[in-house]
Amino acid sequence: VAEGIRNAVDLQFVLPSAVLESGHAFSYYEHIAGVFEAAGYFAPAAQFSRRALSSLQEESERPDTDITSDVRLERQQKLWFKIFHAELECNSYEAAYMAMMANPDSKLQLECLRHLTGVLCERDNVAMLCRLSFPGLQEEIEHSLLFKARHSDLLARPCYYKILYSFHVYRGNYRNAASAMYQYARRLGTAIRQSGDVARLLVEQGQALLACVNGLTIVDREYAWVVVSHQSDDDNASEASTCKRRRIAIGRYDASVKQGQDIDIVELEQVRREYTLCMARLTLGSSFSELFSRNILLEPEDAIALFVKLGMYDAAISFARVFALKLDTIF
Repeated sequence: VAEGIRNAVDLQFVLPSAVLESGHAFSYYEHIAGVFEAAGYFAPAAQFSRRALSSLQEESERPDTDITSDVRLERQQKLWFKIFHAELECNSYEAAYMAMMANPDSKLQLECLRHLTGVLCERDNVAMLCRLSFPGLQEEIEHSLLFKARHSDLLARPCYYKILYSFHVYRGNYRNAASAMYQYARRLGTAIRQSGDVARLLVEQGQALLACVNGLTIVDREYAWVVVSHQSDDDNASEASTCKRRRIAIGRYDASVKQGQDIDIVELEQVRREYTLCMARLTLGSSFSELFSRNILLEPEDAIALFVKLGMYDAAISFARVFALKLDTIF
């Protein structure tokens, strides 16, 4: 191919002068790949980029080669980057993943990683995101998903908190999975106080808290807790008062906690109580519609009184036991 490029006179009318002057086959393949890419034909673009890589490797190994190691590395980085984007456009996610992992440039690799993560989430292919191994890059994915979760619309799809939960569960990290769901539940709690669709948000919050309970139940009892940034809102006074507050160094328990920031260490029993209170509000709201007002805060004692008023004594007793309250008011 290289000899043909040098000798074919007609090629000067269709090939750029840089390709003709180089005389290298990989330059020719790279140019053809670029033509296909510009035209929106990504499958042949990936194919010719791979041919360029193979040709680059062969030519650089010849004894009389004029290709320096720096030039070879730069071209390899560029070609793997092109292959990644072309395969991604073709929905060939595993091929795109392989191209990303093969790229020797760590900065380009991270750029590809963030792009691949975003595309898989937006295209509802979380199963693929969980299945790929990402050696050495899992922490970067976790940070990326957590950042998207905190800065995205809480009720929009995809829900990055749920994606992060699935990512951790697939890898058997149930405590981090529980932490993701608890952070989601807290954000929903804030949204409840600002939204008119309280019932819908309570259902979502109940599901998030239940997922958190399930995750913490699996781990050893001594590790059955999560760390979140401290909430000082008045509306959360009863909730926060039962949490253990600490000031710790960054990264000791949770990378999402900033250095010197007050935190809440929330144990499994507390999450169970929050879940029970959330479900009580949903149950009682069907009879007492004011509980679906965003300005209402249901206290445990009030929930018991309302259960008794409705004649739901079993529910009242079960609720009181969860909160370790006396049963005097029920009887």
